Amino acid sequence: NAMGILELLERYVQSLENLNSNPNTETRLQHLELYQKLSHRIAFAELEISSESAELECEEDRADQIAKYLKAKEGDTDTKLTVASIVIGAVGAILTTVFFDSGKTPEYIALSAGILGATLGAMILVNKKKVTFQHERNHLQEIWEGPATSKYFPASVWYYLNYVYPEKEEQVSKREEIIEKWMGLGIFEDLKPKDKEVLTQKFFGKGGVYLSDEMSERASMYDQLGSQINLMMQDLKSLSRELEVLQAKKFPEFSQN
Repeated sequence: NAMGILELLERYVQSLENLNSNPNTETRLQHLELYQKLSHRIAFAELEISSESAELECEEDRADQIAKYLKAKEGDTDTKLTVASIVIGAVGAILTTVFFDSGKTPEYIALSAGILGATLGAMILVNKKKVTFQHERNHLQEIWEGPATSKYFPASVWYYLNYVYPEKEEQVSKREEIIEKWMGLGIFEDLKPKDKEVLTQKFFGKGGVYLSDEMSERASMYDQLGSQINLMMQDLKSLSRELEVLQAKKFPEFSQN
């Protein structure tokens, strides 16, 4: 239904019945024509899904590479600060020993070394690199907001993501399941309402200033979205395979096995 082939499938099944009751040249040609139309429609849908999946993977890699770059920069700074803290501690200990009999001088040296060491330790804790990251074409925004029509997803993919299966106890679409998984990442937990609003606008808007952890979370969100769309490709391949099996029974000469 998402691909617009439901009517074609019904006609295809009817064609199989006609072929069983009246296997002449005309019915065979009509059946082959329907099968060809179905195959073309499925192939086009697979192309759309592959294209969309590739774009999502590209966005995921882009966010992941930036996150790794920021973390590497943070690691370099942490290493330098740690080394500096160790050196200050060692120098302080040496000077305290040297000036052991110099009144309060050792105490001042120890106090100064302790303050510098604590300062460097605090700098390590707050060492968070930032980057301005813009994303005018934001797939995550449409998943979050759920508009009636999509600007970024093909119509068939958008239908698939928003469809609710009647037989399910919980009436939840795949789009809503994706959002639940995003919430499971803990990005928006334990935040003040104002901070949560700012973070939401950044992730699901045009962009903003990101920390390395936020870039990693963004990459994870794209990974979950891409995985869901890849499941659609698997469903489509299963449908295609079932049609091939049916076709091979009627036309063994066209079987690929």
